[in-house]
Amino acid sequence: MLRLIGFFVMFSATAGGAVYFDYKMSAKWSGREEAEGLTFTEYVSGISGRLAGLTGSAAAAGMPTRLADMLPKPPEGWTVRLTEAADVEGFLPKSSKKADKKAVAAVSQMGKTDADSGTEVAALTYEKGDRKVVIKAVRYPNVIFTSFASMEQRSELQATTAQFRGTEFMTVRGLDVTEDLLPEGFRGRYFLADFGAQIHLRVLAPKRMTDQDLVPFFETLHVKALNAGVIEKVEGLGDVPVIVVASALDDAGREAYLSDVAARAAEEAMRQDAARDAAKAEAEAQEAGVATAEGSTAAGIGSLFSGLESLFGKEEAGLSVEDRRHHEAALIEATKSGDAAAAALHAGALYGAIAEELGKTEMKAAAPSGSSGGGFALTAGSSGSKTKIKVGIGNCTEKGGVKSCSVENAGD
Repeated sequence: MLRLIGFFVMFSATAGGAVYFDYKMSAKWSGREEAEGLTFTEYVSGISGRLAGLTGSAAAAGMPTRLADMLPKPPEGWTVRLTEAADVEGFLPKSSKKADKKAVAAVSQMGKTDADSGTEVAALTYEKGDRKVVIKAVRYPNVIFTSFASMEQRSELQATTAQFRGTEFMTVRGLDVTEDLLPEGFRGRYFLADFGAQIHLRVLAPKRMTDQDLVPFFETLHVKALNAGVIEKVEGLGDVPVIVVASALDDAGREAYLSDVAARAAEEAMRQDAARDAAKAEAEAQEAGVATAEGSTAAGIGSLFSGLESLFGKEEAGLSVEDRRHHEAALIEATKSGDAAAAALHAGALYGAIAEELGKTEMKAAAPSGSSGGGFALTAGSSGSKTKIKVGIGNCTEKGGVKSCSVENAGD
């Protein structure tokens, strides 16, 4: 029994510590160092989302799961390698004195491959002679898209768009790609797209490369796998093997194309607004149930301690009444706040007292009475500190419903 209780306490403390650590890390990924506003229910939903994100793309046969494997294959005659910071220097203005600071930051960011906790970054540089094309993808943590507490970060990612002069460039298997025309003096072309606002795709190419020169890179972009790797997927994205280059269309075709792009953008904005409203309503409903849930937890722990008190008594425990109540209150508070270390500490103190009382109870049950209540009697022998056991025959009589026995010694 003692071992079972000990195992339960240690398992609970270990599991609680692991969950508490992951909870804190999830809050940090969502931009909230102290987990302010991140409820446990939202955290659990985030776990579901993270598991879905890990297994969703793998469920479809032949689909890659690593972000780097979803980026384009090198076209014929091109080589590919991991991106280095120096790869983007050739796209910056020759003189940085009057260069647009935002544009410099955007281009320089393409050469940075370090990632924050929970964020996956993949950047590849394609080379052919003196030409370089840099393609980078960043996948942000799932918890940002599953927790209402991270709504601010989610909205910022959803609002990310062209910073300078955005123009429609092409549509690749349903994915709209925008060219953000860099300010004068920059020696590159900058393209952007996103998947559910969670995966951001950026492409940096030499200014002398034409639209048709860039088509081979987008042909092997794994749009379907990228769409499967986010929480807010777009149905059918990546299924239609069609690439539409805006510059290749005539006036009528271009007008129809721009109309379709605008319609898709409006539909996406409506979907995002609906998702935010639903998340807000769910968060309000969860907050309404938090007080009830915490009250139930405290009541459950209180009932446990009351039962132990009735079992072992108030004053006979290894802890004083005042100390025991202190540990009980502290354990309840630690359970509410999610402090696994404190919960384990106070639970251990209470468990120690319980174990001590169980040991005392077992010793009392096993100890002999020291009287002649049976066929054995303990007496001090004549050999100093040694104890002899005298064995006799018990003679019992019953009178008035009371049974009494005496022992006649059968010898030493």
